[in-house]
Amino acid sequence: MKMGIAYAENAAMAKAKAMYGKRLRMEDYQHLLQMKSVGEVAGYLKKETAYSEVLSGIQENLIHRGQLENLIRRRMWDTLAKFLRYSRSDGLLLRLYTMQNEIEQLLSLMRHLRGTNTMEKYKVRFPGYLAKYFSFDLYAAAQVTSFDELLRVLDHTVYHRLLLPLRPSIGNAIDIPACERELRTHYYSQALEWIEEDYGGEARKSLTNIFHQKINFYNFSLIYRMKKFFGKSPEEISRYLIPCHTNLRKRVTQSLVEAPSATAFLQQLEKLPHIRLEHLDYDPIGEMDYTMRKRVSQKEFRFSTQAPVVLISYMNLLDTEIHNIINVIEGIRYGVSPEEIHSLLDY
Repeated sequence: MKMGIAYAENAAMAKAKAMYGKRLRMEDYQHLLQMKSVGEVAGYLKKETAYSEVLSGIQENLIHRGQLENLIRRRMWDTLAKFLRYSRSDGLLLRLYTMQNEIEQLLSLMRHLRGTNTMEKYKVRFPGYLAKYFSFDLYAAAQVTSFDELLRVLDHTVYHRLLLPLRPSIGNAIDIPACERELRTHYYSQALEWIEEDYGGEARKSLTNIFHQKINFYNFSLIYRMKKFFGKSPEEISRYLIPCHTNLRKRVTQSLVEAPSATAFLQQLEKLPHIRLEHLDYDPIGEMDYTMRKRVSQKEFRFSTQAPVVLISYMNLLDTEIHNIINVIEGIRYGVSPEEIHSLLDY
């Protein structure tokens, strides 16, 4: 039995390595940056890259930007489905990525409810392929017109308990940062708990480190945004940080929170071990998060012999690649120069 498990785990790692070999290369990004329309990007990805499978049925000249982005993101789930055939790690992977996507959809729904975007714009990107995995009715959620209606859809799920205390009073807007903090705190706490329960030895150590780094990078990005764009005080920023204990000392985090400006924060951040920010003058709202997570994942992917570590690291690397493609699509859609788009890419 143990030999069978080992064979399946090795097969899963081999599959991940093979899929990584089909990642986008520098020349692919150079081609994409020369495209003049979303349709041209779709055509190149369909004909020349590993995204051909998820884009096989599209008509390049008719596809909407939101639809293309939705299909690109679908590759994460198609990849996960392939791993599920091999590895006993599938339980952890499926739980992690289901909860992650549930939270992303809830946040997207709340942003549409609060903002000027209509729910019709959400429906363009509607990921129906996720519905069968979710703990709530995704189709019903896509029809809500208020926070109260969303709470009713979430009844009997953990998300109802998390969001009910944040229900806005009449006339007030949804506090998106507070909702995000509650949802992401639950996700990271649950992920660390699952890792502790399911794994031991090197696998537990590496997986815990990956998630500690994710929490740290999320908090770094949040501190930066709050300082640069909203002028929040250290006390206000602290309210929105993910409070999970990580491998970063609390006093270090507090020092970053208390930095007098966004620039000072970045200068302090770069002094931490293993942090390398090539440019302190660019806008690293999400790019800093993706860049640093990618570095951790690349190391684990290349050197770990533990199947769950390799698979999760690969999924993180694929997530970064998808983030790059979305940046290209949106940059082209809004007429951003190739040089500016290039500065946002991490490859």
